[in-house]
Amino acid sequence: ASEAEFNHPNDVLPFGGGGDLLVADSLNHRVRLYSASSDSVSTVVGSGRRGWRDAADGTAAELNYPTGLASDGSVVFIADRGNNCIRRWGGKTSSEVVTIAGNCALGEWGLLDGKGTAARFSGPSNLALLPTTAQTSSATTLYVSDMANNAIRVITLPAGGGEATVSTLVPSLGGDRGLRMPSGISLGTLGGDAALFVADYEGGAVKQYLG
Repeated sequence: ASEAEFNHPNDVLPFGGGGDLLVADSLNHRVRLYSASSDSVSTVVGSGRRGWRDAADGTAAELNYPTGLASDGSVVFIADRGNNCIRRWGGKTSSEVVTIAGNCALGEWGLLDGKGTAARFSGPSNLALLPTTAQTSSATTLYVSDMANNAIRVITLPAGGGEATVSTLVPSLGGDRGLRMPSGISLGTLGGDAALFVADYEGGAVKQYLG
């Protein structure tokens, strides 16, 4: 593994137990897997060519500066920052890569709520997945730090499949509760309640929402 090379790795995610890790290898436009058992690094998503392409084989798919990762232990969600969209890799269920929110094909940016590819992002950077124990029986909830929009977005995925719905949790507003280029994002608890913690990059602060 020490012989492997990365180019601006932005995020690391434990995956599957046993010490395995996924890495958002941003400037190589790939997601890489470190296998603890074999002490080796391989590519699981991305051909290495900057672009956009969904594919049945993860290594045939194309990414554009992926920066954030989240997983429920099976499937993996990818913040495809350069394409202004969110992707899903089958992970332990399949090698398929699909776009679940935002329009990668056009690379369009903006702040627009809506269904699936009708929604718009501007520099989605990091992801936080509501833990399985806190999910409702009917949906999966994924939070997105939408950096250039100064906003936190919420993606709701229906149980059993179906089109994602994108909404805005923290609007693009100023003031003490507003954000300026939110980057890191994490879910935890505060006082027994669920809490969303956000690294407000330009705001020079860590802010808490929910809870």
